[in-house]
Amino acid sequence: MSKSNRSNKDLSREQREELLGALRWIHIVFGIPINGYIYSPFDPIPNYARPIRFVVVPVMVLSGLWMSKGHVVRRLFSKRSA
Repeated sequence: MSKSNRSNKDLSREQREELLGALRWIHIVFGIPINGYIYSPFDPIPNYARPIRFVVVPVMVLSGLWMSKGHVVRRLFSKRSA
């Protein structure tokens, strides 16, 4: 394997690691409001329900699925485009 091929492969690996790191932080940051929703007093819960339900939970689910099964999705798309 030539040096240029190896550097391209390492670059894509670095990009994948950066993407996973960003997804982890998104997952952590969007998990904080869920803790507030669960452990807050009952009165303010209706104020938080809509954003938690329609923004935070879908972002958490998508980022979690991408972190765990993103390699399968990438493989499916690479086979279709070939």
